[in-house]
Amino acid sequence: MLERTTLDKVDHAQEVIEQIRYGEESLEVFREGDHEFKKVKGIVARFSRPGVEPFFVAKILPQSQVLKGATAWMYDGDSFQPFSADAGLRITPDNQVLIAGNDIFAFSESKFIRLFGYDAKQFAVAEEKIAEIEQNFKLKFPEGMTFDALVRDTKSLVSKLQKVNVGLVTQDQVIEQADEMGLELMTDENTGEIIIMDVKDAAKFVNLLNDDYVTSGMTGIRYELKGKKELKDAAPGDMGVPAEL
Repeated sequence: MLERTTLDKVDHAQEVIEQIRYGEESLEVFREGDHEFKKVKGIVARFSRPGVEPFFVAKILPQSQVLKGATAWMYDGDSFQPFSADAGLRITPDNQVLIAGNDIFAFSESKFIRLFGYDAKQFAVAEEKIAEIEQNFKLKFPEGMTFDALVRDTKSLVSKLQKVNVGLVTQDQVIEQADEMGLELMTDENTGEIIIMDVKDAAKFVNLLNDDYVTSGMTGIRYELKGKKELKDAAPGDMGVPAEL
């Protein structure tokens, strides 16, 4: 399935394209002795013609597609000979990633994620959850910082937001739970806003939204849950039949 996102949302892709567009003269020439081909993650090809904005094709480069000169042989004429180049590439014909203007088209979701570390589906869900949170909760950030920016730069927060049901708890409940658990969630005494200073505060807030802090009724020990499964009441017909002795 073809997925579409925009270049400004994918930081690593934007850095690569801007370097090619505006800083080509500063790009280093690849030399095996300096860079090692085995560390190359992918390749980007630029296609251009006069009067038309260039577009770019990006492909992942698994090491299984690389022939190293030191260990490879080639068949030339009627005999095998040592591979004369430092390395050879086998470029697969499949469509993977196309970048045109500010649009990115991912033909292979898994390869796009491996190339640029960006999961378009997860980020789309995260953006929806961020919008819900901003509508239902009063948050305060340092100047120039936003909740969206904090989440975008933190993969664990993006993943956590996939499971959050924003409407289950209120601002007062979040603050009360933080106090009970001794989590030191800061609030503005005048406005009642929850203060988010950094990624740690954001993670703490999202964990509270997801009800990920509990106190054991048996031991009194407080836990942060990494995974949980809701226990539902058994239906009358599921109670079972006493075993015969």
